[in-house]
Amino acid sequence: MKQSFLVAFDGSNWSREALRKAITWARLNDASLTVLSVVEPVTSFAGLVGESRVDWSEGSVQDLTHDIQDQFNEWGQAILAQAEEILESSGVTFHLRMEVGSPRLTICDVAKEEGSELIFIGSRGLGPVKRIFLGSVSDYVIHHAPCSVFVLHLGDSG
Repeated sequence: MKQSFLVAFDGSNWSREALRKAITWARLNDASLTVLSVVEPVTSFAGLVGESRVDWSEGSVQDLTHDIQDQFNEWGQAILAQAEEILESSGVTFHLRMEVGSPRLTICDVAKEEGSELIFIGSRGLGPVKRIFLGSVSDYVIHHAPCSVFVLHLGDSG
């Protein structure tokens, strides 16, 4: 059975470099790549507009959130199109996948579901103080993934 690697891709410089590294490893190991873009659900931003002041069950708010989620999904597809441009001439077997959810949870869930043997993910380069308060997707994935994780770190210039 062919090895499968998962690449978490958000269009950032970090994720682009992680994708390039994954392509190199896929060539060396005759592996296929799943490139995953995770779009946050609009409702996860409810606290930013004062969750207690918004009745998310109201029709007009539901219509608005649906429209905003559609826009988020379009952005997710556009991000995957960027990955596809990089992959087209790589000679590597790949498929693109977009999911709506928490990036940290979804990356781990998809890796398990797909039977990925390695996850490639970029590091945002959060400093130690920010990491304590904000956490990071890559830190969560390192500790919860069902497989090994390759974290690409570009330093502060990424």
